[in-house]
Amino acid sequence: MALMDGYELANQMVESDALKTALLVYDKQAMPRSASSIRMSRVSAFLMTSRVMYVVVKTVVKFKDTVSWLLGRNADKKHA
Repeated sequence: MALMDGYELANQMVESDALKTALLVYDKQAMPRSASSIRMSRVSAFLMTSRVMYVVVKTVVKFKDTVSWLLGRNADKKHA
């Protein structure tokens, strides 16, 4: 994305008669693309975090069941 941004900014600087105009046009084009990229990144991070939490919980439950089995307790019974 950085290469694309650099290309588009350079293109606007060549085509515009003023630097301020080039930056305004560039910002108008870049903002929607950047927002989309940020949204995708957040979704990816959420999914990764969800997967990690699933693995942690599954491991803890399996460990608890293994300890209960080793101690001769029935893991399905509730202890008071």
